[in-house]
Amino acid sequence: MTEPQSNADGRRIRWPRGRVLGGSSSINAMVHMRGCRVDYDSWARSGCLGWDYDAVLPAFVAIEDFAAGDPGYHGSGGRLSLTIPESVNPLSEAVLEAALDLGFPFNSDFNGKDVNGAGWNQLAISKGTRVSSAVAFLRPAIGRPNLTVRTSAQVTRLVVEAGRVRAIEYVNGNRTRLAAVRAEAVLCAGVIESPKLLMLSGIGPVAQLESHGIPVAVESPEVGANLHDHPGIGVTFTAKRPIPPAVNQGSEFAMFACLDEAAPKPQVQFGVTHMPYVAEGFSAPPNSFTFYPSWTTPESRGSVSLRSASPTDPPLIDPQYLAAGSDLDGLVGAIGLSRELARGQGLRDWTGVEVVPGPDVRDRDALRRYVRKAMDTWFHAVGTCRMGSDDSAVVDPTLRVRGVDNLRVADASVMPTVPVANTNAPTLMIAQRCSEFMLGQA
Repeated sequence: MTEPQSNADGRRIRWPRGRVLGGSSSINAMVHMRGCRVDYDSWARSGCLGWDYDAVLPAFVAIEDFAAGDPGYHGSGGRLSLTIPESVNPLSEAVLEAALDLGFPFNSDFNGKDVNGAGWNQLAISKGTRVSSAVAFLRPAIGRPNLTVRTSAQVTRLVVEAGRVRAIEYVNGNRTRLAAVRAEAVLCAGVIESPKLLMLSGIGPVAQLESHGIPVAVESPEVGANLHDHPGIGVTFTAKRPIPPAVNQGSEFAMFACLDEAAPKPQVQFGVTHMPYVAEGFSAPPNSFTFYPSWTTPESRGSVSLRSASPTDPPLIDPQYLAAGSDLDGLVGAIGLSRELARGQGLRDWTGVEVVPGPDVRDRDALRRYVRKAMDTWFHAVGTCRMGSDDSAVVDPTLRVRGVDNLRVADASVMPTVPVANTNAPTLMIAQRCSEFMLGQA
């Protein structure tokens, strides 16, 4: 759970994470979405040299096995099997028709040349089964003699001496153990646990480390900073006819749109669930569907910080949702687009009554109050071990932790800004590039 969000009605937001082989790819919605060219070109301009779109595209291509789409943007024979839904829910088809009626272009490949428009998600599903990163990458390697997998293990710190990681300390059962590091260590614990482990190991903001009695190994003031996420908001309608059970993963439809025509990249990502998806304190009948747009260009920034020096204490997670007024207004605008879609021609036989936020919530102040009471997360948090070329960046453009010779971070925490789409695919791309850096192939 996050800390109470002062700009979101004081609510704590639930932030589940995949504490399991495969990480959050084992619990997510299986949507494989890369983002757009502007995302990565802006990374490069911000100091992530070698991370522009043309540089990262080969890594996206290398990991996937995808038969559809533009071959110039996709790979075959990679370990990550992707599919376009072969059959979709009739409600999804109606939503797509409504989007096309409103003038949005059909996009047959969101991971191709352009991310704008409406169409079908590419899914990490093969033969009806989830393709997590563990399934795609770990399982084929599980028999290798140079691989040991420890489960039911809690890493407690990295033992850093003279600018190098000498060992990984972890608890397995009731015993504290050490794994010696002879070459490199790669931290892949995610946007929450990676900065927590760095700080527990003495790598982080000096004042915070000293306040918890942790000896400082490397001063790195931005560890845990720059936390941000895609906030989302639901608009729920009753259905005039029975909604068939989900065929794929409950939300095949995707759409990207701008509220401001001058925006350099999409500002809103749309999904629709074939069931009511409402915030705590709201309710809807079972035979309902929810438009759930996210604001893809958030300006609010928060932090992950230590609660104590104990590895078993959860950290303080404070994304500072809606601290930037543009994020609040963006979600208000997304509600308006959701209502337009719901009343589109394609959905005339489906859309019944708006139950959340309800037809009476119309003026800007009322909509803002609703957003504060009902906004939630798309589970796309990034940024707490920011990559860059400046001295304040936590990792450099080869993912090495500044001040530590043999430590890299490879997960969503290194992203300087969140891409306009789901973060699982960009995280896998980062992992692929990390392996190339370690092998001297990039």
